[in-house]
Amino acid sequence: MASGRRRPTIIGMYATLRTTEVTGTAGTYRLDHVGTGRSLHLALWERAEDAGPAADLYEVEDDVAGTAAGEAPAAATVLSFDGPLSPARVEAARFGGRHRIQPALAGVPGLVRTLTLWHPGERKAAVVTLATSMAVLEDVGTVVNSTALLPGEDPALLTGPDRVDIHRVVRSLVEETQS
Repeated sequence: MASGRRRPTIIGMYATLRTTEVTGTAGTYRLDHVGTGRSLHLALWERAEDAGPAADLYEVEDDVAGTAAGEAPAAATVLSFDGPLSPARVEAARFGGRHRIQPALAGVPGLVRTLTLWHPGERKAAVVTLATSMAVLEDVGTVVNSTALLPGEDPALLTGPDRVDIHRVVRSLVEETQS
């Protein structure tokens, strides 16, 4: 798939972020937090009912292949946007993500995949960026933070994430169709 384009996601694709090990039907990543070593398991699911309790179930809103799609990721960031997020903030973030940030990241070498996750019940979101190295994650941050707002974007609605966690990807089990 061409880099920077929305990949054809499975209709109704879901994700969980759990501290306990789990294997999703559409892929799994084990992320070890830099500093604490605590594991976070990102599991991708084709059907919501396969994921277990709905309390921690996210919908995959965007799944964008990077220039290194198909390569094994070695590093990841998880940006957490705690809820409840207002409808205006959610729409502003979606617009900025799709029209400003995704195009800016389309040419970043070493970017494997970016997943935007939405939790409708708690009105919270997470963005998971997978890359071939920590240096690529630094490049991603530089690119994102140097984009200019588009006409009509309101900086008051784009307050940034509540947390940014950096991880080493120590295991990646992803079907070839998801790479």
